[in-house]
Amino acid sequence: NYTYIRTSHIGERPFACDKCSSSFSRKHDLKRHEKLHTGVRPYVCKICNKSYTRSDALARHLKSEPG
Repeated sequence: NYTYIRTSHIGERPFACDKCSSSFSRKHDLKRHEKLHTGVRPYVCKICNKSYTRSDALARHLKSEPG
């Protein structure tokens, strides 16, 4: 697949964030990044109330949270 070769091996990053200078090789990664700019943090730790934009970040936090 030529698109895969361009983005992964050549380093082309055609998906640019319009709010900052970040760019991405995959549209999915741009969409995930854009959530950082909205301020919405729906994933909340029930132990300490710290919130995250992504579920994997909360899961990582929970592994390090005592109790």
